[in-house]
Amino acid sequence: MLGIGLPTLIAEIASFLVFLFLLSRLPFALPLIRRTLADRQRRIGEAIEAAAKDRQQAEALRVELEAELKASREEGQRLLEDARKAALSQSQELLAQARQQSESLIQSARQEIQTEKDSALRDISSQVAELALAATEKLLRHKLDQAEQHRLVDQLLDGGKDQ
Repeated sequence: MLGIGLPTLIAEIASFLVFLFLLSRLPFALPLIRRTLADRQRRIGEAIEAAAKDRQQAEALRVELEAELKASREEGQRLLEDARKAALSQSQELLAQARQQSESLIQSARQEIQTEKDSALRDISSQVAELALAATEKLLRHKLDQAEQHRLVDQLLDGGKDQ
């Protein structure tokens, strides 16, 4: 049924019984086998313990590294936010300085325009006064009729432009 013949089965059982008999008769074989098995069992136990210890250390290291990664990310976010705030503050400061400079330039231009205007008015007033004096001086030198006076005034006005 199993594909093993009865003679083969009997031969294997006999071989096993002979092997057990020999093992029991040899005084050093059984303790040596027991010691070898005990050593192997001890080494396997140590290997299992070392693997468990290594697994615990790896898990602790993983947790530590995840915490460091999280802290690094938070620090990076904080640094980015600080940089954004500093850039915003600096841009606002630069904008305020630009506004102040433009106001200063406008005020300076207004003052310069006013100064030029005042200077031009003084020059015009001075020229009008000079022309009036010149006309008065010429009129006083000549006693002229009305037509002659008009002609001299026109001449002075035209000549005053040349002067």
